[in-house]
Order: sequence, then structure tokens, then C-alpha cells
Amino acid sequence: MNVHEVTFQPVSPSPTPRQIIAGSFLAHNHMAPVGRARIALRLLRGEAILEKPTITQVARLARVSRQLLYQTGGISGRGVKGAAIARAFQRASPAERIAFVRAIGSEEIWNVLTNAL
Repeated sequence: MNVHEVTFQPVSPSPTPRQIIAGSFLAHNHMAPVGRARIALRLLRGEAILEKPTITQVARLARVSRQLLYQTGGISGRGVKGAAIARAFQRASPAERIAFVRAIGSEEIWNVLTNAL
């Protein structure tokens, strides 16, 4: 497999702070195409910085499939789903948490907990 080294040129300090745009914002905002194009131009001109791009965005930029990223990069879609499950559990009421544990099974949850520690 050929590996190409990627080098980056240092960026001279900008007199004005650059806007930081989250990858998830780009993926999920409801702006009109013209607004999204303006954001793209700010990114292209270096007036804005893309922070935490999504897996899909990185895959498209590198022209590879998400699946290939999962296979070669030690990342998993489950990490993203796991974070969503954790957020939902944190928002859940005590009764909802009990229902969750009963649906999964206490033995399965105990096994996961002991493996995680």
C-alpha cells in the first residue's frame, strides 16, 4: 500500500479571528443553498475553520466510503450511537431508566459494565 505524506504550511496569524464552524452544523442546518454557499466560500478563503467534521464529510473529502474509514481507522459508527444512547439515558426519568435496564437485561448490562472497567 502506498502511503503519501501530507504536509501543511503554517498559516500566518490573521488580523481578525476566524469563525469556527462545526461539521455537524454544516450537516444539519436548514439554511438556504445561498447561505450554505457563503459558508463554503468562507471556508475556502480561510475566513472560517471547520471543526470536528462528520465521518461522512471526511469520507467525501477523501473520496472514500464511510465503511472504509470504519475498517481502517479504528472508529465505529457505534461510538456515535453510543453517545446518543448515553444522552438519552441521562435525560431519562428513573422509571424510564428502569424500563431500559429491564429491556436490555440486568445480566447483559452487568457484563458490559465489568468489561468497561
